[in-house]
Amino acid sequence: MRLGPFARVALALVPEHWRDSVARDLSDEAARADRTGMRRDLWLALHIVRVGMRFSREARHSKAAAGVRSSAWNLGTDVRLALRGMRREPVSALAVMLTLALGTGTATATYAVVNHALLRPMPGVADESRLVSVYIQAGATTPMRAGTSFAHLEAMRDHTPALTGLAGWDFGEKAVAVDPAQPPRTASLFTVWRGFFEVLGVRPRLGRLFTTDEYESTGTNVLIISERFWRRTFNEDPAVVGRRVLVSGQPFEIIGVARDFQGLDRLRQEDGWLTLASGRTFDPSDKDWKYGAIQMVGRLAPGASLAAVQAQLTAVFSAVGESRIGQRTFWPFAFPGLTDGIGLSRTRMLAVFRVMLAGVALLLVLACANAANLMLARHLRRRQDLAVRHALGASRMRLLRELLVEAAGLSLGAGLLGLGLGAILTSLFRTSRLLSYLPVLDELSLDWRVAAFSAAASAMTIAFFGLIPAMLAARADIRMGVASGSRATRHAGWLRTSLVGAQVALSFALVVAAALLAQSVHRLQAVDFGFQPDAVLAFSFQPMRAGYDDAATTAAMKHLRDQLKTTPGIDGVAMSLFSPLGGVSGSSIRLAGQNDAQAAKIWSHYVTEEYFSVLGIPVLHGRAFSAAEAAGLRADGSPIILNEALAREMFGTEPPVGREILQLSRGKAWQTHPVVGVVGNAVGSDVRGGVAPLAYEPFGVSRISIALVRPAGRVEGVAALIRQVAREAAPAVPVNDITSLRVEADEKIAQERVLSRLSLVIGAIAALLALAGLYATVAQFVGERTREFAIRTALGATRPIIAGAILRRVATIAVAGLVAGGLLVVGLTSLLATYLFGISPRDPLTIVIAATGLTAAAVAAAWPAVRRAVRVDPATALRND
Repeated sequence: MRLGPFARVALALVPEHWRDSVARDLSDEAARADRTGMRRDLWLALHIVRVGMRFSREARHSKAAAGVRSSAWNLGTDVRLALRGMRREPVSALAVMLTLALGTGTATATYAVVNHALLRPMPGVADESRLVSVYIQAGATTPMRAGTSFAHLEAMRDHTPALTGLAGWDFGEKAVAVDPAQPPRTASLFTVWRGFFEVLGVRPRLGRLFTTDEYESTGTNVLIISERFWRRTFNEDPAVVGRRVLVSGQPFEIIGVARDFQGLDRLRQEDGWLTLASGRTFDPSDKDWKYGAIQMVGRLAPGASLAAVQAQLTAVFSAVGESRIGQRTFWPFAFPGLTDGIGLSRTRMLAVFRVMLAGVALLLVLACANAANLMLARHLRRRQDLAVRHALGASRMRLLRELLVEAAGLSLGAGLLGLGLGAILTSLFRTSRLLSYLPVLDELSLDWRVAAFSAAASAMTIAFFGLIPAMLAARADIRMGVASGSRATRHAGWLRTSLVGAQVALSFALVVAAALLAQSVHRLQAVDFGFQPDAVLAFSFQPMRAGYDDAATTAAMKHLRDQLKTTPGIDGVAMSLFSPLGGVSGSSIRLAGQNDAQAAKIWSHYVTEEYFSVLGIPVLHGRAFSAAEAAGLRADGSPIILNEALAREMFGTEPPVGREILQLSRGKAWQTHPVVGVVGNAVGSDVRGGVAPLAYEPFGVSRISIALVRPAGRVEGVAALIRQVAREAAPAVPVNDITSLRVEADEKIAQERVLSRLSLVIGAIAALLALAGLYATVAQFVGERTREFAIRTALGATRPIIAGAILRRVATIAVAGLVAGGLLVVGLTSLLATYLFGISPRDPLTIVIAATGLTAAAVAAAWPAVRRAVRVDPATALRND
């Protein structure tokens, strides 16, 4: 078999043991084809190259398949060894998983709240990223907003090509009677302008949405309700479309149920929506029913930018005409997404969540440190086995991979437990009043985003609690099996001590934060309001929502007051335009002879004659209003009453009763008011701000009010009497929440209460984890030195000497942790400064008490191990060794 030069070169690509066979077969085929000479040589070379390439591909595939089989076999072995290690020490494995589950579960529940309140897409809204919020403000960062006329809104909607649509909406509450035989209830029914649902992309679940004529034509009373209202009020009745209900005493037809949509305010859930034209239905005399679009929403056109929207809105607004209130000029400002303009609600929520997430992050780090300590202890107990396997040929990388697989298994178990704990905490948040500050949490649940966050948190914990202990254990050599004082063992001991110190530092910072917040809440609850909030019930009485006119409102309020005064068990009744702890009206006042620049800004309450006696506010000088004065109109010459702070600010030490002041209210001319009395100071809407200068004016004629009732004895059972009397006085007016002013006062400090409760829980968990880690470390230390303690005891060492040596180690760890924790306290308490009241963020007494308490708890946690060490019997220990 003779081959040409080209064929011989190509044959080198074929494996040696196949060369003769390949050359023979291809030569025979060339002979059958009658190929000779150079033609035969080139043909053979080409086919030999093809065969050689096939052999090469098969060799590569075989090697890759062998590698995959080897990797799969190694991974399966690692998993089996990890499961065997967990079964060998189930208590230790469970402790690691529970420790991590506490951290990941708390973090998951907190993230669920943040996600539900801020991060999740607005339910029922299509392509939220293309939406733009528009507000009429004096400046882009000015919190004062104004309504806009229908002419402005229509011009902006029709002449802003950067928007495919622009719609206005305004919030409101009205009395809704589903069954005429049942008392009405207050429902959140928002008024919307043409194209509102179309701009948002909301679809109906049942029925239909508004038509163009229904948006702007009067006389068509139609209503769209939310799914939430449909479920709770109509029990998901599919026949709800076409049903009629009474809204503020007027019949309305339900034409649809919005799919998933709950409104555009994350802090408020809407029950339904009315058209702009409904304004004429409730008040036919209202000539400005096409006025008052407080908030607007638009959708960006394809390719348009927010800057283009802003420029076009400003130009259109200028063309229609300026909008002025007093000395200010108001303009439209566009903000990206569904916001509340300058983000007041979002800012308040983010401030709370920032502190919550900071505390939870520290707790998660502490849990990882504790788990790392437990994992290191597990690896040290197995150092003999690891050393033997290393001596028999297992590489350090092989040992490291096995330990990391075990850590991943524990992390997976901890993640599942943490997700379950997060679901339980989420349910508690939803059903309890722990987070009552966030009313949107009544439908809080875990979704795929929260589950993904929990999985990511569990995965990240591997790097914190599994990697370093595994790397340290994988450095084992044969001496680890016989020498407990080896270098690796010393490194492990140093690492365990450092981890415990870090736990003490983290727990110290969290405990100090919890103590500061708890003291702040206690001091806020102990604020002297100047009246007795626990002894007064308050409820909103607003005939306007039920469609009452001025005459009917006056009659209903008079009937309510007269009947409540004669009801057994009630000592007094008063009316005010605002709650004593709620809103106030602003105005300017000055003395005769002063110029306008010297006028002072004050707040005013509008009250009836019984207001001060019902609340228990003392009249210090002069008198309260008479019945005739309280019922009169607020006009030039009407009396006024000052609180002590305002009287001192205006008149100093001179007697104010009988003097006159000038008041400028709501842009009207200066009016003269005689001062008829001075009353004690009372804290208003700003609990933190304390007493502010305040004036009291006659209640006059108002279509809304807050009714204040002083029960004769215990407040229990009085609410039912009040509802019965209110039902008789005004059957169409809903009376919902009847609560004491103490409840309203507590709501004023809701942020502080939320943070205090959560910080107490987090601080308690952190302290327990730190103490558990300290106990485990001391117990391991004692277990490793049992022989040493036995020898020292045999040589004459007393129990106090041995106990002192161990306790000195405990004290060293605790003191080092407290020193490091002091630096964390500075950073953490700076986040809390806004929520603290009456106490410094670095209050020395709180820090000293927390440090002393943690030190004492550390000694108590270590004491069982100390007792075991001092009770070592030398003979028994040395014989067992």
